[in-house]
Amino acid sequence: MYVHHISVRPAHQRRGCGDALLAAIRDIARAEGIAKIALDVWSFNATAKAFFAAQGFAAENERLSMEVALMQPARRV
Repeated sequence: MYVHHISVRPAHQRRGCGDALLAAIRDIARAEGIAKIALDVWSFNATAKAFFAAQGFAAENERLSMEVALMQPARRV
């Protein structure tokens, strides 16, 4: 199962909302016979990384990216 996005508003963080959301996701995965849950987290988001680690998630791979400057197409004469 892939979790595309999960978010809890800052005013509601540290009140168990994220725990409840992930518990529901785990329950759905179990009910559907899905053995693995995956998600992405921004590398700069230390708070989210710590939260997911506390939930039992561990790094499996790393995606690297770079910005490419696009060239303007040549003008036809």
